[in-house]
Amino acid sequence: MRPSRPAGEVVRFPSGEPAGTEPVWGRLTGVLVMAVVLVASVVWGVDRLKVPEYGEPGIEALPGEAFEVSRADPVLRWSSLGPDVVYTVEVLTDELHPVALAHDLEQPEYRLPDRSRGVLRGTAGVVWRVQARYPDGRERLSRRFHQRLSGATSGS
Repeated sequence: MRPSRPAGEVVRFPSGEPAGTEPVWGRLTGVLVMAVVLVASVVWGVDRLKVPEYGEPGIEALPGEAFEVSRADPVLRWSSLGPDVVYTVEVLTDELHPVALAHDLEQPEYRLPDRSRGVLRGTAGVVWRVQARYPDGRERLSRRFHQRLSGATSGS
């Protein structure tokens, strides 16, 4: 049998806080956890949060991330998701400086324009990802790819 308490007695936590009140650090911890989740989703992008449906094709770098991209003629290629799919590709340096952004590509490849090659002089590689848009409006975002650049770094 439970010991009875007098009516109106306040039950206290071992820290001395009354039951029913949450210590300030508890509220702050909750806010901190929510902030970390929000920041992580922004930094890592929505692609980390989306789970592809079983059997749905993914976008992969071709011929693969282990292969280097020519510094003299940088072309990025990825797996096709079928006819009538259009692609957007975002390219950054290793240091995450913007290199190029291209929209409405009909082929699963992107040749970096001459004007962007100056940005590539001092970097060892590129980080890039692709977003595919199906004719029905669905979108698919690849993971981020990292590929080294081959050839001498001009101007360094």
